[in-house]
Amino acid sequence: MLSIKLKEKLEETGLSTVAFEKKAGLKRGALQNILRGKSKHPRIDILTAISRYLNCPIEDFVEESLLIKTKNVPESDFIDWDQSLYIKTLEFISKFLKYTSVPISKKDISECIEEIYIYSSKKGKKQNIDKHFAKWFLQKKLNL
Repeated sequence: MLSIKLKEKLEETGLSTVAFEKKAGLKRGALQNILRGKSKHPRIDILTAISRYLNCPIEDFVEESLLIKTKNVPESDFIDWDQSLYIKTLEFISKFLKYTSVPISKKDISECIEEIYIYSSKKGKKQNIDKHFAKWFLQKKLNL
């Protein structure tokens, strides 16, 4: 349990919670809320600050089975990772961009990769991207 692990680490430092929060760069009450059980799933930035100050890996505080979820994202929006599909998405986009020779920003490429990968994953096409959607999305994004 996170609060128990943190309490043990805090005792090793010999600091009060308030002193620890200051030294770790946390807002007042961040660590106290975890220790008291008010914050059962703290944000990753809080856990990162704690692990950095303690000089230990963040994995010490996060269980393997725990999924860190983004606020307001329904469970149904999470998809399983498919490396093969992701690589095919990258290859398709790369070929498309070489063929069109249209400049595109890093941000826009990242958005295209994410949208095409997620759409194809949800479409249920086993390890294949939806080429019709991908072409349509890229043309729309690039104003072609």
